[in-house]
Amino acid sequence: MPNDKQVRIAELLHGIGMHREAEQALRTDLRARWRRMRRRLKLRLTGRPRPRGQG
Repeated sequence: MPNDKQVRIAELLHGIGMHREAEQALRTDLRARWRRMRRRLKLRLTGRPRPRGQG
């Protein structure tokens, strides 16, 4: 879920009629978070230890 600040910004944009911008603000965050989550799941599924120096 987007955090409070992003929701507030989206509501503000909606209020002034910038619906596309509001949707974009929320969607980009969700997409980035989903990508991160999928990567984490993929790492867990492979069961390979993390390479040193990353994360």
